[in-house]
Amino acid sequence: MDCVRCGSPMSSSDLTLPDGGSAWVNRHCGVWYDERSLPALHPSFAMPAVCSALFSAPRATVDATLIAACPRCEGRPTLRAVRFVGVTLDVCERCRGVWVDREESLTLLSSLHIYRPGTTGPAHYRSAAATPTMERKDEPYTRCVRCGVEALVSDAIVTEHGLMCFVCGSEHARDG
Repeated sequence: MDCVRCGSPMSSSDLTLPDGGSAWVNRHCGVWYDERSLPALHPSFAMPAVCSALFSAPRATVDATLIAACPRCEGRPTLRAVRFVGVTLDVCERCRGVWVDREESLTLLSSLHIYRPGTTGPAHYRSAAATPTMERKDEPYTRCVRCGVEALVSDAIVTEHGLMCFVCGSEHARDG
């Protein structure tokens, strides 16, 4: 498999998953995660609601020269740039793979850290408190009206009850 950014061959490595299993990822200028290996990036990706939110995230506006082909699907389709928890990521809708550039990984991990996913399931995930990493002056935050977690306004979902984090908003849309 070739690097999404520079076209050089990527190296494969085995990562440990939160459940104790393992999954392969491919690395070069960034890391290619398939759907099974996403929890190795962050435990919250083991939750179906988080993965669903990632793959249904709104398109991001990017320079046309940065649009890349999917390394797993042999160039077709191209990766779709999405805006997820304040980070622009490249996802493949066909194989559900995700490309994370090196500079994106720290921002993504920091943004996902605010949710503090636990091993006890979604209730623990939604009851997490905000952390200092959220105190960025250039991005407005809101508090979810359902669970109370703070989230970027740009990542909040508008409901008839008010703004909700993407997890609660996704559940509300399904239940509603």
